[in-house]
Amino acid sequence: MALEDVRKQINQVDDELLELLDKRLACSRQVAANKIVTQDYIFKPEREKQIYDRIIADGKIVSMSVMKSIIRNSRQFQYEIYVDEGKEHKEFINSLDEHTKQIFETGGILKLKLKA
Repeated sequence: MALEDVRKQINQVDDELLELLDKRLACSRQVAANKIVTQDYIFKPEREKQIYDRIIADGKIVSMSVMKSIIRNSRQFQYEIYVDEGKEHKEFINSLDEHTKQIFETGGILKLKLKA
């Protein structure tokens, strides 16, 4: 297969991935809204473990660092919604895991923007 054709396939896969990530963030927005109502913590290590265990059990060939990045981004997105909904800053900071707390405090927040 010619390089040009392979690059076209990669572009198609990238488009599909972005669409799926948008869908995932839309779900994450709903999770955040639920957690605000129930006053639950954003970071749920047991839930993240369930996700990783499911991927491993399904035998999916995926880079765990990529999946961890997707989950971290989703969690950060939920934190931003949490803050936007007017929660107290101290309560928000206390709910952060150490890694995300570092990112948040240094202003290094990265997020994917949902399609309009």
